[in-house]
Amino acid sequence: MAFIFLGLSFVFAILNWIAVYDAYKVNRPLEIIAKPGMIICLLLYFLTARSQAPVLTWFGLGLLFSAAGDIFLLLPGNWLMAGLFAFLITHICYIIGFNTPLPQLTSWSLLFALTYALTATRVYRRIAAALTGKGLRHLKTPVLAYIVAITLMLLSATLTLSRPNWKAGPAAMVFLGAGLFFFSDINQALYRFEAPTRRGRFLIMLTYQLGQISLVTGAILQFQ
Repeated sequence: MAFIFLGLSFVFAILNWIAVYDAYKVNRPLEIIAKPGMIICLLLYFLTARSQAPVLTWFGLGLLFSAAGDIFLLLPGNWLMAGLFAFLITHICYIIGFNTPLPQLTSWSLLFALTYALTATRVYRRIAAALTGKGLRHLKTPVLAYIVAITLMLLSATLTLSRPNWKAGPAAMVFLGAGLFFFSDINQALYRFEAPTRRGRFLIMLTYQLGQISLVTGAILQFQ
């Protein structure tokens, strides 16, 4: 049953990519069905495939808030802050999951932390400039908090690669998933606040949904 839900996750993801492939001609009815359908099926896959390891609860909560975020961002009207908050909680849940138990600090972890911090700073400056240009200064603080959270999530996933209590395969999967998620969210911000492109939404959803699938599957395999 678990693999059926995983397969359905891919089916809904592909349908969603088709719906948003051309950002200027989005198939809205298909997107409304496919986008939440993908994350709901992924959550069902998680619930049917997971072990009883307590740490997996955090990944399940992350998926639940992801589903809420996806739905908020589909609603008519201005639900941006609700969606941003839901995904902020998602990243916090994933951070806790990756850091249970707390890892030891090493020279490698400090090096990655510095690299990611510098990257996040450059990204934030670019987005902040776009927000200023559009008269959206009030969004700077929420966006900064979100970038800090997703950067910490990516760092936490990256460090599983060198942690002895993480298996190589699952660590690689969560690292890949977190990287795709990070890439998707940064592109989402640039698309929304800087310059939308014809294939922008397709690229955002492709990386977001593949990232979620890879991250969640890696966590399940690690804690079986």
